[in-house]
Amino acid sequence: MKEEFGQLMGDTARLWRMSLNERLKPLGLSHAKWSAMSLMSRHKEGIIQHELATYLTIENSTLARLLNSLEADGWIERVEHPHDKRAKIVQFTDEGAIRFEDSKTIINALRSDILMGVSDEMLHNNIKTLRTIFNNLTNL
Repeated sequence: MKEEFGQLMGDTARLWRMSLNERLKPLGLSHAKWSAMSLMSRHKEGIIQHELATYLTIENSTLARLLNSLEADGWIERVEHPHDKRAKIVQFTDEGAIRFEDSKTIINALRSDILMGVSDEMLHNNIKTLRTIFNNLTNL
């Protein structure tokens, strides 16, 4: 049963990313871009680029390519850190904030679709389980 759980968790995550990519494509977004924007939305004053890479668990060079694309689209900007000339603060442009809000409608619709038939009790128990697994992985 434990092997099936791990396989199902990986397969579910993969299908989530594929479905998200499909639905976000009309906005010019992908799961990777949306993940960065989602984390950025939690930092209203912007977030240091290196910290964003750490939160996303990706290399700085990978994040730089992702941010270059978002910047070229006009959705984010990188500004110099006021106290550390080597650091860049990543923040939404007005257009990027609007795009992110638009994406939330799509994300909420996808969540409704994938949680169809899942009771609040089932969802609560699964969140509790996943949170425990997440904490265990974090502590490894």
